Amino acid sequence: MQVFNACFKVIRRNLPSLLTYLFIFVFLVIMLTLFFRNPGDAVFEPVKPRIAVFQDDRGDPYTDSLVSWLGQQARIIPIPDEKEAIQDALFYRDVTYVLRIPAGFGVRLMAGDRDGLSLERTLSLDGWSATTMDLLVERYLRLSSLYVQTLDGWTAEAVSGAVQADLTAQAAVQLTAGEKKGINRAAYFFIYLAYSMMAVMILGITSILLVFNQPDLRRRNLSAPVRLVRFNLQLMLACLVFALLTWLLMIVISLLLGARELPVMEFILLAANALVFTLACLSLSFLISQLIKSRAVQQSIANVLALGTCFISGVFVPQDLLGDAVHTLASFTPTYWYVRAVNTLDSLPLLSLQTLQPVIQAMLIQLGFAAALLAVSLAVVRQKRQAQAM
Repeated sequence: MQVFNACFKVIRRNLPSLLTYLFIFVFLVIMLTLFFRNPGDAVFEPVKPRIAVFQDDRGDPYTDSLVSWLGQQARIIPIPDEKEAIQDALFYRDVTYVLRIPAGFGVRLMAGDRDGLSLERTLSLDGWSATTMDLLVERYLRLSSLYVQTLDGWTAEAVSGAVQADLTAQAAVQLTAGEKKGINRAAYFFIYLAYSMMAVMILGITSILLVFNQPDLRRRNLSAPVRLVRFNLQLMLACLVFALLTWLLMIVISLLLGARELPVMEFILLAANALVFTLACLSLSFLISQLIKSRAVQQSIANVLALGTCFISGVFVPQDLLGDAVHTLASFTPTYWYVRAVNTLDSLPLLSLQTLQPVIQAMLIQLGFAAALLAVSLAVVRQKRQAQAM
């Protein structure tokens, strides 16, 4: 196993550059751990708009109930009943909605007389809260008129109580397809793993093969007592073991930083998806090692490919925010299908053979990339050997 041991000696020499990308991955996931906030844990609280109410119909039970209800739906801000003060309050956004209830409003509404009956309303033109508040008031009045017109003998308190009960009624919602999960930070760990994995694989594999592809060393190995078949098998085994160790190290780091919170089956699928992506990166690295001849371009190619594919494939920018042209371009990279499989797994409400079909399809496409890149690499190797023989 001389060739196998020599490969890992090369890896040890290049360990600092490999650890750089590993530390970047660990830093990213630690930052996500510190600043991640699951949207499912946030409690929704409606924002109460700031309004002003001028009640010229004091003492009427209907208008008193209306003002009391407005106080529950919004924050009533006291301001002077002067035109200039009202305009200043609207201009400086002290209030966004001003309501004036004229005298006799409650009596006329309870009598069913709405001809010419209206409230004086002033809205802030660029405020959504003012429009929302005005719609609520209009709905309150329409329901009140409906009760007065259809039911005889109801008091103002009864009408107001019925209207407020109707406005506070809520419909029950039930998800029949299963409960939708919140975003899990472990999904981000596996997404950012794509950048570190590709960079580490390209640097590691090209470092090994660049050494053994040197003309002088290659001629010396051809004259060595080790058979060429055995030599190539040990070289391939070393590259495969390096890829598996890199994948295993990434999975262990993910476990330590939160992936253990996932359900077992989901974690297994995410790990399998990462393994398939590792094989695709291995084939890509093997192809690159046949095309470059110096270490001067090794770091540049690793950075350009890792960063470039991650930017267009949804690692640093979510795939939902990418344009159609970017989606089409990114679909020709294994990184795109890897990220797509992670996003699909994270959004599934339940795991079944039918729901997992997009994930399986994405993994098969990655295997297709691995096979295609390996075939191109072998063709390049064969062509180079024929050129050297001539």
